[in-house]
Amino acid sequence: MYHLRVQPCSWHRDTTRNVLTTGNSMVARRKGFAQKETCWVRGYIERKFGTNKAWPNETQRQASWAAFEMITTGHTEGREILLWCRSWLSPAQWGSLQRTLRAWRYRQGKTGIPKKSISVDYEAWLCLTTLAKRDGFTISGFLMEKLGDEYRKEVARE
Repeated sequence: MYHLRVQPCSWHRDTTRNVLTTGNSMVARRKGFAQKETCWVRGYIERKFGTNKAWPNETQRQASWAAFEMITTGHTEGREILLWCRSWLSPAQWGSLQRTLRAWRYRQGKTGIPKKSISVDYEAWLCLTTLAKRDGFTISGFLMEKLGDEYRKEVARE
């Protein structure tokens, strides 16, 4: 297991309430990301590094990337990524990651079935939503109701 070299940051521990504080906002203390969240958070961080040359900050970009690569080689546990986030991200970046993670969890839905996004023309979207509402389905439910049997037959043939 690799250990992170902790850099000075604005986070400090409030031992009276067992929470981390940053300025006026309070962040609940968590031990790590859940297993299914770890993969998503890892991808989020990699996308941020790839698209923003000043992320997480301009002066320590190379050091933070080296630390991130060190902990993500092989199997990564949620607590290791959480420690990296607390060490290298500013409170604003940490808040952004948490908001985006909450939105991802919401999109996953209560069923636990992974979601996929597709692009369709406006008329196709209008057709699907109108027919799905008429029959009392979501778009996904409508597609599975109308095409699910045909799909299962196709899969069985292969």
